[in-house]
Amino acid sequence: MDRRREERVTADQLVKVTALGKYRRQVEGIAVDLSGRGLRIFLPAAVDAGDAVKIDLEDTLLLGEVCYCTPQDYGYMVGIEVDQVLSGLADLARLNRALFEDAPARVILPVSEQA
Repeated sequence: MDRRREERVTADQLVKVTALGKYRRQVEGIAVDLSGRGLRIFLPAAVDAGDAVKIDLEDTLLLGEVCYCTPQDYGYMVGIEVDQVLSGLADLARLNRALFEDAPARVILPVSEQA
């Protein structure tokens, strides 16, 4: 019996996972499937259950927690519960450049010189 609340969608996308736990490290893997609350990733190295992770997936950044990490074939199947999602990062970078690179330089005077 499947107890999931949301349908999983099959994926085959390259991801970059940064483990934010005690031993911070970055590893590339493959997103196997996705849902609204989580994803499964196949990684060549183990990560610790309970660790916070940052996942770069195309134009999206996900923050979550490792639920499980089990050996499978020549790597590890990792379940992630997603907590935060930032998407449209390319658009955000363009907006950031437009706001800050094209803005004229401003000089801020000390309070004693203002008046």
